[in-house]
Amino acid sequence: MDNRTYSIKPSKQVVHLDEISRLNQIHSPLLRLPAELRNSIFAYALGASKIERCTGYSCQVCRKLKILSGSPKYVTCHFEGGLGILSTCRQVYAESKLLPFKLNTVSSRVLPLSEPSYDKFAAWQRNAITSVQIHAKMSIKSAAPNLGVDFLLQETGRLKGLERVTFVWYIRKKAINSKADWPMLRQSMLENCRDQMARLNVEIHVVTIFHSI
Repeated sequence: MDNRTYSIKPSKQVVHLDEISRLNQIHSPLLRLPAELRNSIFAYALGASKIERCTGYSCQVCRKLKILSGSPKYVTCHFEGGLGILSTCRQVYAESKLLPFKLNTVSSRVLPLSEPSYDKFAAWQRNAITSVQIHAKMSIKSAAPNLGVDFLLQETGRLKGLERVTFVWYIRKKAINSKADWPMLRQSMLENCRDQMARLNVEIHVVTIFHSI
């Protein structure tokens, strides 16, 4: 039997960080504010934006930023707003780390049908997501694109906090019937989406975008 004793004293670095955290709570004008005011500030800084899920080599955001495969490696997602506030200190991170996922829309830009796999997100991030945007290309022959419902239900069903799903249909201009009743067609698409995704019990929206390709 090993009778040696081991020190469980925290390292000097941990003690130093704990001391910084304690001093921040005392001296930081932000951390001295009431929690409700801090939350409002965090929401203002981290909300009203969009999270673009990185899709690897085909990611349009990476290409726009001239990020090449492996140099550097692809990231989990691209956030339109700034996340710098999360790295301010440990208390700010603990209080606000869920807000980017709660207050913004997670979007994938993959055609013809986006693959909204959320595996790149940690479980606590997935569970905080409230709004997703799913992109799909409308078939020329059908006014109701194949959603791949089983797959979408499986994927979006993993998001425990999901409240809203927005479908973005891309429609070729050449496929447009000039006599089509687009308001009625759009309503039909919306009802179709709601019927197919009813098991999710979330708010459903449809956006149509016309393109020339």
